Amino acid sequence: MATITLKSISEKPIADLILSALEAERREILTAIKKTEFKLKNLEEKYHISTDEFLAQPSRIPELDALEWLGEEETLKLLQDKLSQLEEIQICT
Repeated sequence: MATITLKSISEKPIADLILSALEAERREILTAIKKTEFKLKNLEEKYHISTDEFLAQPSRIPELDALEWLGEEETLKLLQDKLSQLEEIQICT
């Protein structure tokens, strides 16, 4: 488990500020996930196959769309990992 200690020169508590920043980041990631899922859904509908089917046989798709599909799938995984990490953060006061 990683631990970080934050100190402020202000006398005001910073826990609420940190929680607010973490929540804003979470909302940003969720928005990015929705956009990425929408792009993947459009590709699935265009080619009438699921992302899993595409990943099994990417050569069936034109190169530019295949690159976009692979990139969106990788982006989705990275965003989901980032969200998972963020949601595991606990503020200890």
